[in-house]
Amino acid sequence: MHVVYKIDAPIFIDYIKLPRQLEVEKYIAKEIIENTNLLETSKSFIPCQNFFDKERSTKFHDIFWVERLAIERYEFRVEELKQRLTYMNDWPQLFCCLLFSAFGAKVNKEAFTMLGQYCSHKILFREAKDLHTIEAFLFGMAGFLCTSPKDTYHQKLRTTFKYLMHKHKLAQPPKILWKFSRMRPSSFPSIKIAQLAHLIFLLKGKIFSLTDDEQIEIWIKNKINFKASNYWQTHTNFGNKAKKIPVNAGKRLKDNILLNAILPFHFFYNKSLGKFSIENYTTWLGKISPEKNSITSAFENLGLIFASALETQAVLHLHKKYCTFKRCYSCHWGQKLLCDK
Repeated sequence: MHVVYKIDAPIFIDYIKLPRQLEVEKYIAKEIIENTNLLETSKSFIPCQNFFDKERSTKFHDIFWVERLAIERYEFRVEELKQRLTYMNDWPQLFCCLLFSAFGAKVNKEAFTMLGQYCSHKILFREAKDLHTIEAFLFGMAGFLCTSPKDTYHQKLRTTFKYLMHKHKLAQPPKILWKFSRMRPSSFPSIKIAQLAHLIFLLKGKIFSLTDDEQIEIWIKNKINFKASNYWQTHTNFGNKAKKIPVNAGKRLKDNILLNAILPFHFFYNKSLGKFSIENYTTWLGKISPEKNSITSAFENLGLIFASALETQAVLHLHKKYCTFKRCYSCHWGQKLLCDK
């Protein structure tokens, strides 16, 4: 039997006319067809944007499939991490790269990812007893110590890094492009590298310990505090003096590290061991503050209110994997909108 929306012509297969056709036009409400056309031709931020009003957005928020979307987002991250692990074949080094990348946020993410690849977690562990040594190693591998000395602090780091290169038989890594423009001084990569150095010092080089369940709970409660060293309170870069700069790592950075390094890696690692619990991740995400970016703000403009990162992670995945490709029939919202308008 051949199924068609509307019978408007006979159907032939190998020159033989099909004797029966099923017409489904009368079984499908016209509103569904109209709504489908609106979704498919929409050029808005999300296909269903014109369907939203305050009452409807509140209604959909109550039945929002946040948990499925949030976990699905992590499942996609697992596939990415699998490829990277195949290349590295080193679990701690993979986490090291993720941690470094999270410090770069959006602007310097690629640069910090490269730095994470250059910095061996084994060397970080061996040299973690001294903050100055860690700073020298990170700034040296980042390329900040290649220029002539700018001041006494810069010179001391250069001297220490030269010793580390000899001790660990290191070669100067390829140049990394760091971006300083269009950001506050507290977000400069120099400040972030110094904050990262202090975090590694506090952890005594045991970076992998951040993926323990107990450490995650401590991190969520904002009880791990790290900051850039005193030099960076009055400098934006080596030799560049400035007014007093806040050097303590803010909650936004800590949440970004949780969402983009610690939890995705924990999900991947424990899933590979077959001992992960979905409930853990939805609970942890529910305790983290909602993210603020252009995507979440656009959804908020439609009337949605986010209470935690569980919901913002969900809509980020929704927008990237569903809305962008107009997969409305696979979307819980889309299904409701098609039937209820």
